[in-house]
Amino acid sequence: MTKTNTTILVVLTIVLSTLTIFLACYVGTINKELNSYKNELNSNYEHCVLALSDEMDNIDVSLSKLSVSNETKTQEKYLTQIVSLCHSAQSDLSALPIEHNLFTNTYKFVNQLGGYAFSLTEKLGGGNEISLEDKNNILELKKSSSNIKNELNNLASLVLSDYSIVDNLKTKNNTRNNFGDNFKNLCDDSVQYPSLIYDGPFSDSVENKEVKGLGGVELTNTEAESKVKKLFSEFDVNFAGETCSKDFCTYNFELKKDDVSGFVQITKKGELVLSYNRENVASKITKSVVECEFLAQEFANKLGFVGTQVVWSQDAHSCVYCNLCYVKDGIVFYPDMIKIKICRQTGDVIGLEAQSWAYNHTEREKLEPSMSEEVAKQKLSKNMETISSKLCVIPDECLGEKLCWEFKCYFDDAIYYVYIDAQNGEERKVLKVVETEDGSLLM
Repeated sequence: MTKTNTTILVVLTIVLSTLTIFLACYVGTINKELNSYKNELNSNYEHCVLALSDEMDNIDVSLSKLSVSNETKTQEKYLTQIVSLCHSAQSDLSALPIEHNLFTNTYKFVNQLGGYAFSLTEKLGGGNEISLEDKNNILELKKSSSNIKNELNNLASLVLSDYSIVDNLKTKNNTRNNFGDNFKNLCDDSVQYPSLIYDGPFSDSVENKEVKGLGGVELTNTEAESKVKKLFSEFDVNFAGETCSKDFCTYNFELKKDDVSGFVQITKKGELVLSYNRENVASKITKSVVECEFLAQEFANKLGFVGTQVVWSQDAHSCVYCNLCYVKDGIVFYPDMIKIKICRQTGDVIGLEAQSWAYNHTEREKLEPSMSEEVAKQKLSKNMETISSKLCVIPDECLGEKLCWEFKCYFDDAIYYVYIDAQNGEERKVLKVVETEDGSLLM
């Protein structure tokens, strides 16, 4: 070997050794940073679980004390605590890395409990007392909160053991013990969620229903995936298995775009997008409520919910909840409802739920009222000032439907919705708008 070749070999050896050392250091630094990020993320998730468990413990205690208290000031104290705890619990639930369908019922329970507790504080503040019906409701809420508390306490014990939430997040092939599986008991029949208030007119009208809105042949998972990719083209789409309940069978898909993840369920029969949820990274408000309503309408049309209109919206500061119903011949069909959640910073759709539509949407025969608007209006209290009116179909308590005149009225500094049967003039329902920190609720 010549002297020149030897020199080159030595130089290459030094360069390669240097590169090896550099790469080893670089990889070590990256791994250290990744582990640091992973530990920080896991710590945040653990904090949310432990905080959620504490919040439900305190809610349960406050409901217990409220159920035996007869003093107005004391009752107001516990109700205020419940409102605050419910608001915190919603935030912690939303921050957990679990599929939307696994905590929908719990989130809704906490949301409605907070709104109900706030309405009771308003009632007490107006000089009224908690009624016997309210006390019975509180006892039912206590039963549900106890069951939820027990499930969350079990989960808190798990994360306090040698368990990593990040290491047990769901993978594409579902090869890990999914962290979200620990929430399954909160979405099955072992926890009863009492229905107390509406987050819009007739938004809970799906109990004990026959499924009418899912016609057509069954999709294959490949066909469903193709549709989801078309509807949500901005995301990478991965098949996440199937789910079958008593009434619905769905294909499930995980969505991913940069640091944002989401989840979609599409029904096998009828190819209906039953639910959609994605993370929200908003920090400030730039969209008006009207703009959000327009965006919700656009999204509904894109997904094939033809003939819908926004009939109710709730401004929750960082987002707007929109209820859209099927409208035909000027009649609003409240049973045929979808709910859409819009981020007020970006205008992105971050949630959709269409169970009411799936249960109820069908073509009805042409409906004609036997009673005119003017005649129906005479059935209202003389103290009420009528703001607007329209024909609508509402769900009946006996699982049928009723054609009614809806009158939006003003009385004693509050808005009411009164529903008069358009065939016989009976008063079918009265709903009151209740203002809360999270927006307007109907109850």
